[in-house]
Amino acid sequence: MYILGISALYHDSAAALLHDGDLVAAAQEERFSRIKFDHRFPVQAIDFCLRQAGISAKDLDYVVFYEKPLPKFERILMSHLNTYPRSLEVFREAMIAWFGEKLWVKSVKLDKLSLPSERILFVEHHLSHAASAMFCSPFAEAAVLTIDGVGEWTTTTLGRASADWGSGLPNRIELTQEMRFPHSLGLLYSAFTAWLGFRVNSGEYKVMGMAPYGQPRYMDKLEKIVRVYDDGSLWLNMDYFSFHHSLRHTYNRKFVDLFGPPRQPEVPFFTRSTGHEINGQGAEADRNQYYADVAASIQRLTEVAMLKMARHVHSQTGLQNLVMAGGVALNSVANGRIMREAPFEQVYIQPNAGDAGGALGAALYAWHVLLGQPRRFVMEHAYYGESFTEVQVQRFLREQGISYDVIEDDSRLADRIVEAILDGQVIGLAQGRFEWGPRALGNRSILADPRRAEMKEIVNTKIKFREPFRPFAPVVTEADAPRYFDLQQAEGQYPQRFMLMVSPVCAGRETEIPAVSHMGTGRLQTVRREWNPLYYDLIHRFGQATGTPVLLNTSFNLRSDPIASTPADAFHTFAKSDIDMLVLGRYVVTKTQHSRGQTRISDPAQTPTSSQQPVSDLSAEFLAQLACPICQGSLVSLNGAGPALSCAQCGRQFPAEDGIPLLYWPTEDTALDNVTDIVKGFYEENPFPGYEGLDTAQRLAEKARQAVFAKLLDDQIPLTARTLEVGCGTGQLSNFLSLGGRTVFGADLCLNSLKLGRNFSLANQLDTVRFVQMNLFKPIFPEANFDVVLCNGVLHHTRDPFGGFRSIARLVRPGGYIVIGLYNRYGRIWTDLRRAIFNLSGDRFQFLDPRLARPDLDEHKKRIWFNDQYKHPQELKHTLDEVLGWFDQTGFEFVNAIPKPTPFAQFSEFDSLFAPHPRGSRLEHILTQLRLALAGDAEGGFFVVIGQRRAN
Repeated sequence: MYILGISALYHDSAAALLHDGDLVAAAQEERFSRIKFDHRFPVQAIDFCLRQAGISAKDLDYVVFYEKPLPKFERILMSHLNTYPRSLEVFREAMIAWFGEKLWVKSVKLDKLSLPSERILFVEHHLSHAASAMFCSPFAEAAVLTIDGVGEWTTTTLGRASADWGSGLPNRIELTQEMRFPHSLGLLYSAFTAWLGFRVNSGEYKVMGMAPYGQPRYMDKLEKIVRVYDDGSLWLNMDYFSFHHSLRHTYNRKFVDLFGPPRQPEVPFFTRSTGHEINGQGAEADRNQYYADVAASIQRLTEVAMLKMARHVHSQTGLQNLVMAGGVALNSVANGRIMREAPFEQVYIQPNAGDAGGALGAALYAWHVLLGQPRRFVMEHAYYGESFTEVQVQRFLREQGISYDVIEDDSRLADRIVEAILDGQVIGLAQGRFEWGPRALGNRSILADPRRAEMKEIVNTKIKFREPFRPFAPVVTEADAPRYFDLQQAEGQYPQRFMLMVSPVCAGRETEIPAVSHMGTGRLQTVRREWNPLYYDLIHRFGQATGTPVLLNTSFNLRSDPIASTPADAFHTFAKSDIDMLVLGRYVVTKTQHSRGQTRISDPAQTPTSSQQPVSDLSAEFLAQLACPICQGSLVSLNGAGPALSCAQCGRQFPAEDGIPLLYWPTEDTALDNVTDIVKGFYEENPFPGYEGLDTAQRLAEKARQAVFAKLLDDQIPLTARTLEVGCGTGQLSNFLSLGGRTVFGADLCLNSLKLGRNFSLANQLDTVRFVQMNLFKPIFPEANFDVVLCNGVLHHTRDPFGGFRSIARLVRPGGYIVIGLYNRYGRIWTDLRRAIFNLSGDRFQFLDPRLARPDLDEHKKRIWFNDQYKHPQELKHTLDEVLGWFDQTGFEFVNAIPKPTPFAQFSEFDSLFAPHPRGSRLEHILTQLRLALAGDAEGGFFVVIGQRRAN
């Protein structure tokens, strides 16, 4: 019998498949969609589960959803009605979401899986959590503790469970006590997560990482907003919170009056104890110390509450085993204290304890409780995701022209990796099936030497591109763990193997492993060879060589990315960071091989060998992508002095300068060319900022990935997609998009800017990006040549925007995408008003522009911004309906827009740019653009529209 469990439509959607009670496959949707915390129906995760089992949807006996929609809808409806009118905005958005898909989950599943209604089951949220822990544990009986933000109404449950292992006990879960919304330990912690400048549902780990740098000095302030009772239950003073009536704010003004101004997101965090050079920033370090102390206070309260809950459920049940799940059960510091200080002999925590784990729990509850089937499965490891084959790795590397070594012998492979770690290198390891849950446990891990204190900063800032205070996990052989960590009765228990508990480092060991000791503690993972032979051998051999059987381990991803799944994902992370060696199964790629031997080719059907060298500046491979701007004939390279290129069809010759073909050609439309010449001259006099402070490709990647739009483009444009950026300016985006080996062309009319981009690509050996000078009205590429064409901030500076769009749109292949960024007619109102004030006042009152008032921008960048926004000689403004008309006239389907064309749909850093979105009505477009007018100051009223060329 096959049972599919599903978690979806809130955050962390996932699917898990059982066959006769054994877990076959389990994965979160984000691992396939590459959208962090993807909440959508997990179509790709389901497809993977079915593929892994070798079945189709019609073979499923039951599909089980991890919560009950109607009680949850009741809670949302009642909460919003009780807080009206404050909840008016969130009520409106909630109703749109619920009546769109969430309320009709059963219909959605029936439609997507084509199953009869009697095969669709629902399990309560916290029962799914409880089942995910109990029926994965080895226990016959256990006390149950589930803690999260909120399910339907419930936020915490306590109870007991039993399992049928053939001993006569029934499969049963009894949740006898609960806390209900809005009184929630998870939501309380999330409020402080937001106040401390981190994203709710993802930044809670950062609060835990910040807390050790502080002291719990503000427990008295916490007593004003929360009361914790002896049984661990708590009461929140809702006068301080907003989460019960707002989707965007978890705390309110009264909260700020008590705790002070919130910490600004992305502002560097450092204190006098983080190991940073203060260098005159003592006042900032002291301000950060206050935030660290508040983090320590809420973390301490959380630990106290969870310990009280654990002790209470023990006193109520008298059982010696405890199972835990729910998002708060990922608080590894509190878990460690429960395992050491609570009166239980054994503790089991579901490795994917958050909402995603509910998919597995729902399926297990159906199998064991609803169907009464006996136990036989225990989750001994977490490797239930998708794997890749050697054929897939080899095909990917060859298609990308990447040099590699193949090491067939396991022992030699382990020695090669250990030698690199001993040499101070950082390793990206991708092998086998990826992990179920948020922890990288050796199959998708970044590894380094824990004895080198500098590794903490290197991996945080140059590889993960994240806050330098964040800790790393020590991974140690199970036999050696007690020598390094004060485990006490936690020794040998399951949570260690899943990296779910923090333990103190043993006295004297902290200086031995400084890179993984976080203020004297570590969130360790223990490993046995039977669980993961290569991973174990790396730790063991490193221990033999150094006397320290410990490695630094962190997840194989960049900041804000899902953990790598495929060889392409892993290479993407490797190429954009300072990882020195990439291990894909038996295939090894090093940075020297990658920079020396990588060749991206135009035809993916070709399979170059690993010995290929990069193409020259005007090679045949490069010229094959170009066309004469006059007749569209093919171009050939000329030898000797003089012109560099010649058209094979019309004979016209063209020069090249510093490796940049000068293919700019006028249109013979005098009015059009005059405007183009004026704009060209303006940018020659007012070039955009160059590469100040971006001396390496890694620094460029770090900067670019802080911009949400650039990050999403890079994450979601396939590495095999040939990409063109029209109006590339200094080429920062083009260079960034090429870092993973993607073929990118940057075209602009300003030669000075192109030279900056070209010089950066040469200095950093970016061999798959090329820069060309071009008039967008006279394209220099063959028709249907590109998978993606980007054109942001260009067309509104021409005399004929639609003509320019039509000109570059033909370069997109059928099925390919065009991304257009323009000034919006509504969103530009405030800029136009300021322009008038500046013109009348002789450019006074520049403080009226928010960007010009920012203290973090230097005067050079402010001057460039001012001239571009207020002194540009040619500017037009457009509407969403106008651009949609362009799409209709040129054979493009609307895909997406920023902002969204429907007024209550929000764009976020986890958006899917190329996933189709409703086109919306004209009225909805007006409402959306009115909102843009109110927020137009941020980027001068800029909007983006994405279309896909119809496949004719």
